[in-house]
Amino acid sequence: MTLVTITSTAAFVALIGESNTEIAKWSALVVAVAAAMDITFGFPDLARLHDDLFRRFTDLATEMSKVADPTEEDTRRFRAERLMIEKNEPTTISVLEVQCANEECDARGLKGRRTIRIYQWPLRHILTLPPDRFELSEPEGDDDKRD
Repeated sequence: MTLVTITSTAAFVALIGESNTEIAKWSALVVAVAAAMDITFGFPDLARLHDDLFRRFTDLATEMSKVADPTEEDTRRFRAERLMIEKNEPTTISVLEVQCANEECDARGLKGRRTIRIYQWPLRHILTLPPDRFELSEPEGDDDKRD
């Protein structure tokens, strides 16, 4: 919304001063696009949701770290709590999830990267374009460490 505020102010000033109506037109376009995106995607609401989920997962991790020798009952309780948190998560975006898994494979030196098609890349933060099955780009094996 900061972008909307700045560009709408620029458009207003340009129209009042009648100095450069071209700037006002472009500023108005930016305002309209930014406002439409904000209404459509609800960025502030998503940010609050992700913050809440992060806090709940961190609380669960803290609780888990306090148990020195977890019993089977502890494990079931932790799993149930994790599932209760996950049910509030937004649906996953497969391409983004695969990208994150690929980056983790790289960071850990593991095999198992999956192929993301070039046309899926630009919109990976918003949606998953078909196909939503991702083939292995390198084989997995018992010795998952790269040479």
